[in-house]
Amino acid sequence: MSKTQTNALPMKIVEELTKGLDITDSMFKEAEKKYYAVAKYLGESTNPLLQGADIYLQGSMKLGTVVKPHKKDEFDIDLVILLPNVNSSHNSDMIHKIIGDRLKEDKSPYKDICESKNRCWTINYKSEFHLDITPAISNAFVEAEVFHYTDTAELVPDKKLKEWKDSNPKGLAKWFSDIAKLMPIFVLKRFVSFDSALSVKAINESYTVEDIPDNNEFKGLLRRTIQLLKKHRDYYFIERKEAPEEYKPISILITTLATKSYEKIVFDRVEYNCPFKMMKDIVGQMNLFIKKEDGFKVANPTNEKENFAEKWNDDIEYAKAFGQWQKAAFEELDELQKQSGIDTIGRVLEKSYGKDSSNRVIESFNKEVKDGRDIGKIATGILTASEATVTVKENKFFGVH
Repeated sequence: MSKTQTNALPMKIVEELTKGLDITDSMFKEAEKKYYAVAKYLGESTNPLLQGADIYLQGSMKLGTVVKPHKKDEFDIDLVILLPNVNSSHNSDMIHKIIGDRLKEDKSPYKDICESKNRCWTINYKSEFHLDITPAISNAFVEAEVFHYTDTAELVPDKKLKEWKDSNPKGLAKWFSDIAKLMPIFVLKRFVSFDSALSVKAINESYTVEDIPDNNEFKGLLRRTIQLLKKHRDYYFIERKEAPEEYKPISILITTLATKSYEKIVFDRVEYNCPFKMMKDIVGQMNLFIKKEDGFKVANPTNEKENFAEKWNDDIEYAKAFGQWQKAAFEELDELQKQSGIDTIGRVLEKSYGKDSSNRVIESFNKEVKDGRDIGKIATGILTASEATVTVKENKFFGVH
């Protein structure tokens, strides 16, 4: 163990960066309004196969890891409509079609703005977001890494394959939430452990419509790390064009790998004197959870048959692009941690996250200085310390090949 001086600045940077990644309250309220309206419309169908539907969120809005759309990319709401009166003996194409039939009824407000996708129906609003509706049926108690979440496993229709495909968004969300509550060890100046437990809102689930989580709930370190990774990914592939955009890692794959990395760090009882160092290790260790025995596999921990790296087995460039991006994300976090001057911080941030993100952080710093505060001490209230002992071995292994 060695004594080390901690730079308190990085977590202030992270805080300012991720604040700007959250969707605005006005966007959130608009999305919430649209979600409840379409859920109500679907739930009131007279089609017996749609009766008793359970309608709920999946994806980043459910997990609390939403990132504002990057330029022309639209913010999306992912909705599942679970149909208790349908089973796997029903034709998957037919079930996909009945959702479309409901949306396209003569008096439907969605008839001119909906389109069929491979596994869902998309409603394209004239705004900054769209809504994806995925029909699903129950397929409980499947094989999984963590079996106690499998009671909500389901099947979804796949138009291309003309068959049902495994999924479990509810189980995944519960698994993610439970891990995000775990307590990392932060050895602070007075040797006080930090509790990262989230303030979790209780959600109450004829048809059922689940509430949308509060947009202003405390995010916690895991969620903030995932938001930062998604922002870096977008800028890396779309603006920097370091690799073809089509090979951009999907959000659920990043989320699963980062969550597994976070969980391992907590269970290994690794001690940190600064959350930023843990954030770096979360990023640096993500590749450890990619299985490669019989092709690439990043399974849904709550449904072994759902593989988030499925496309990697059809085109190795997906895997290569992930490895290159992960390495860049880690190295640029490392570079950021070494900065102390506002100008150099701005240059690193602009390279990694874009000029707008960089300017927002620098403007915040300048305001702090104007208000007479010491930049070096700003972050002391953001889960960090000025000096502590730490037992951390830096991970330098990246990629999947």
